Amino acid sequence: MNELGPVDMGRLKVESQRVFDALNEGRRVLVSRRGIVFCVIAPASDRRFDPLLADYARGEMGEIAELTSAAIVQGSAPQVLNAVHDSGRPALVTRRRRVIGVIERTSDSDGREARAREQVERQLAQWERTNPDSTPDEFEKFSDSVLVASPMEPMTG
Repeated sequence: MNELGPVDMGRLKVESQRVFDALNEGRRVLVSRRGIVFCVIAPASDRRFDPLLADYARGEMGEIAELTSAAIVQGSAPQVLNAVHDSGRPALVTRRRRVIGVIERTSDSDGREARAREQVERQLAQWERTNPDSTPDEFEKFSDSVLVASPMEPMTG
């Protein structure tokens, strides 16, 4: 799955432009807390959200939490993310009064895949450090062996 992250929720302010870009490109953003993925920000273009967004546009949602781009840049995202995780209710991410994403509590599979991806990245970085004179072919062979052994989906994009 094409996604950004995991991004620690404390770094969302610093990474805000990358988050906005990922959502605009139709990519999910995995958000972690203390190293564990606990929320996912999915792009609003995800068809699963059509009914939710239609209700929101018609004003039929009642109260739904909203995380504005200004709040992200000001460092206020953790409050909304924690509320989504604790309640299980989604929240909207808006930028310039337009919904660009939907925050959801993560599933166990999202967290497992993020941890697997981090482990692969650590293994590849370790291999590069211990084999600085390796050829691109040797690195590719090692990389392929690590990816075959990993439980994560192939990365794209």
